Amino acid sequence: FMANKIVSLLLRAKNAITPEANKAEKSLQSLEGRTRSLEKELSKFEAAQSAFAGLDDAREVASKAEASFDSLQGEVIRLKQELKETKTPELVLALDKAKISAADAKREWAASRKAVSGLEAAIKKAAGVGYFDPAQGEV
Repeated sequence: FMANKIVSLLLRAKNAITPEANKAEKSLQSLEGRTRSLEKELSKFEAAQSAFAGLDDAREVASKAEASFDSLQGEVIRLKQELKETKTPELVLALDKAKISAADAKREWAASRKAVSGLEAAIKKAAGVGYFDPAQGEV
């Protein structure tokens, strides 16, 4: 008889505790899900921050590459004009070298523009929306 009372008391205690334990377990699962979600958001933010840090450098490289290409292209035009007036082997060689250098500079400029575009896309993707860069406007 005493054992029945003890078993009954234990079952009532268990029944009284179980709903609260279930609520606590659900709350814990919800908290774990929210934590994972926040960790993903933090990862996206860190990726955007990293990409943004390299963006100014990439833009500067692209700008210098463009200036180099423009300068070399100007040199090609100047040498072509000079070659029309005076044909010398030295001018022919200089023109060939200038054309090769201009082509290399054009490839470098294109690659640097692609890098800038890639960083901008990475920032947009990581942020999930456009960002505002005061130097460039809305991106």
